[in-house]
Amino acid sequence: MVRSPRVALRCCRWEPDVFPKSEMFASVTLLFIRHGRQQPDDNGQIGPLSPLSERGRRQADMVAAEVGLGSPIAAVYSSPLPRALATAEAICGRLLCKPYIEPRLTEFELGTRGTSEIADRTDLLIWRPSDTGEDGETLCSFCQRVSAFCDEIVQRHTEQRIVIVSHAGTIDAAIRWALGIHPEAPWQHEVEVQHASITEVEFWPRGRIAGGSPRYAVLRRVNDTVHLRTLATDRCPD
Repeated sequence: MVRSPRVALRCCRWEPDVFPKSEMFASVTLLFIRHGRQQPDDNGQIGPLSPLSERGRRQADMVAAEVGLGSPIAAVYSSPLPRALATAEAICGRLLCKPYIEPRLTEFELGTRGTSEIADRTDLLIWRPSDTGEDGETLCSFCQRVSAFCDEIVQRHTEQRIVIVSHAGTIDAAIRWALGIHPEAPWQHEVEVQHASITEVEFWPRGRIAGGSPRYAVLRRVNDTVHLRTLATDRCPD
């Protein structure tokens, strides 16, 4: 188990009298799941609309089985991109529900790229808050939209467990949000997030104890792929 530093994390002013006493120190459990591996086209290119590969579909089924064995899930949110949505649908098939499509969960857009370019890690050239993706979105704006989604969702699902199916960069941005890293901070690190992995964050949007930090996060697990067994992948392209 990895714990975040016990430091005050950035948020708006805390007003406990606004909330019922039972909700003051309630937490929300967020299960961030990366989509299964996707299928390159005939030219070896991977882009926003790439579907899951056969391996990716099997990974989606295995992470769905893992989620189905745990505590009840209140809702499943998914990026609209095909590889994420197909993974979310596999999970929802186990849970007998439908995913909520959330555009703010899409990946930071790097465009269609060849597998060799991805392996060369040209994405590492984008690290300043003002750096832009293929569609013109800045890295700062990307972090802001992911943070806005997370802020909204933890208020909506007090004392519940929810599943969020998205992408490696999106999950990385969500971890930065949980740890209180400002959207305008440069990206000088990354968290390895493999296909169909589970990253679990317990989050207290109004603080964990009276007099403590007004928001608090615990990283319960990061990049968990035990459920995938032999289908766990190493550093694969998104």
